[in-house]
Amino acid sequence: MKISPIYKFGFSKQQITYTSSINKNGYFDTLKKERQALLDSLDEILVLPYEEIENHQQKTEKSIQKFDLYRNLFEQRQAEILNGFNSNGTTKLQQEYFQKIKQNSNQTGFKRISGYDEVKERVHENFVNLIKLGYDAPNAIMFYGPSGCGKSTFAIAAAEEAGCLIETIEPDPFNPTSTIREIFKKANKAKENYEKQNGKKTVLIIDDAETICPDDENSKEILIDFLQNCEKNYKCSVFLTVNNPKDMDVEYVSTYTTKRKIIIPPANRDSADQIIKDYLRKNNKPPVETKEILDELFSKKDTFYSNQDIFNILDLTFLKTENPQKDDYIETIKENQIPPSITPKHYNKFKRDESFLNMF
Repeated sequence: MKISPIYKFGFSKQQITYTSSINKNGYFDTLKKERQALLDSLDEILVLPYEEIENHQQKTEKSIQKFDLYRNLFEQRQAEILNGFNSNGTTKLQQEYFQKIKQNSNQTGFKRISGYDEVKERVHENFVNLIKLGYDAPNAIMFYGPSGCGKSTFAIAAAEEAGCLIETIEPDPFNPTSTIREIFKKANKAKENYEKQNGKKTVLIIDDAETICPDDENSKEILIDFLQNCEKNYKCSVFLTVNNPKDMDVEYVSTYTTKRKIIIPPANRDSADQIIKDYLRKNNKPPVETKEILDELFSKKDTFYSNQDIFNILDLTFLKTENPQKDDYIETIKENQIPPSITPKHYNKFKRDESFLNMF
């Protein structure tokens, strides 16, 4: 069946004008019949050229394989932990191992982040030191970087490092007004805590903040005024983690609203080295020489593994062998079951966004 170029969800004014002019020949009636036929048959709506179907199936199979990989990884680690805590006769090694996990889970502040010394220093200068010295805190700070590089982790760690209370806000991109109400609810709670807890300040952390920036002028004015005066009016700071700063109105990005911006790039070689060494130690795995592992991780220009990619590569290697050696990690990288998340396309976007933010 030949499918006419119509739209399932209706027509624009221009399309209506056009179709009205040609309806004299009965063409529009024909289109309506074809549209109804498609709506009556899901199979026909989903018709694709054979090549596209094949490509779709291949992508779906890869997605399922990757999902199964992570699910098995999670289930095996979960079973390992449950077995260790629930069994009556745990060995000394098991007891030490799970005690180590417990200690690591209690790490706070920048102790929870490996590497990234320059970013940590910038966060200290722009927030932590101001709080500890008793100065007014910044109203709003924007954390930007590629997905998986630790924006949310840095936001939480910065608040902990400064000894602040933390409130997280889950934005609803389909209902910005509801999210704004939630922001003010938690801001009022922050003000109460400040008065009750002898001047202890709160950080409101909003992930994917670009999804809640309202377009209507009234709501936008309310939110921007809040971001510019939250420290004075509510004794709190707002940390915004952002993936696509160019999707935001320029008023949100301006120095009047988010004067301080923390750029979190993909881990460089030194940070990746520290991430690997710390993760092996935390998981009670033998230390290894990392030079060749790093050579493999950084073998492609402008292509980077996110921090989460590195954790997943290490975890996958742990599943293969109890005490992995250097070559085991290299083999996992070469198998490419966990490809680098930051391709040259993603990295170039990151650099463009960084240049954009540096304008303010």
